[in-house]
Amino acid sequence: MVEKEFGKLTRGQAKQAYASLHEMNEEVKDLEQLASETTNLDELVTSWAEWYEQPFVNNLVYFVLSLGLGEELKRVSNAPDPQQAFFDFFQSDLADSIPAEDFDVEQKQVVTSLLMGLLGQINSIKQYSQPLSVLVEKASQGDLDSLFRAVTIDRVVVACPSIAKQIAMAQMVGDESFMNRLSKAITRTKPVRPKLQYDDFRYMLEAVVDGVGIESFSSTELEDLLKHELELYTNDSDYSLRAFRKLIQKRNQLVGT
Repeated sequence: MVEKEFGKLTRGQAKQAYASLHEMNEEVKDLEQLASETTNLDELVTSWAEWYEQPFVNNLVYFVLSLGLGEELKRVSNAPDPQQAFFDFFQSDLADSIPAEDFDVEQKQVVTSLLMGLLGQINSIKQYSQPLSVLVEKASQGDLDSLFRAVTIDRVVVACPSIAKQIAMAQMVGDESFMNRLSKAITRTKPVRPKLQYDDFRYMLEAVVDGVGIESFSSTELEDLLKHELELYTNDSDYSLRAFRKLIQKRNQLVGT
């Protein structure tokens, strides 16, 4: 069995995860432009709010299955080192394995909605250290801060049944305070977006602690990987271990640990 220095990841796998994240960041930049140039967008898009009512891992699994890659997913899951098998799988000529030309309109809509849901989940981790589905779950339990954070990530969450219900109740009782906060979240006026420069840092921190808990690592161990190895703490002008620890403390306050 491979010894994992960082939870479910070896040091090398952490580097692979960050390289994959960097590649995804570059590809996402072209997504809006591609969508704006697509003439049959109405045939491809259906609301993806429903995926936010399910755990992030479900969203990922359903996406892979929607691409017709169920057998590959099973092989990866049963591999001696699933994480490495996952990286190898997605770094291969994946496009050649997807029978996209055989997809009908409904299948294309499912794939598109699952992809958009995944991007929302990932953006939420990058900004608030939690998948969007977790924010939606907290919102359903009455946590309004989580509700409005979720809206700033992806306005489509207003179509989630649990959030739509709270909006409906606010409408019925004339709760203008709620509606004002909702309006600010929709226009991304407030809550203020966490600093963009730390998005990849927050994402990779969650990748490292996933499944084992942040308490499994000392701040110096995390600093070794995230700051020195991956160079994710970019504000070198005032860097200190104390400042690094404050970022982690903010993360813990958001996540509730």
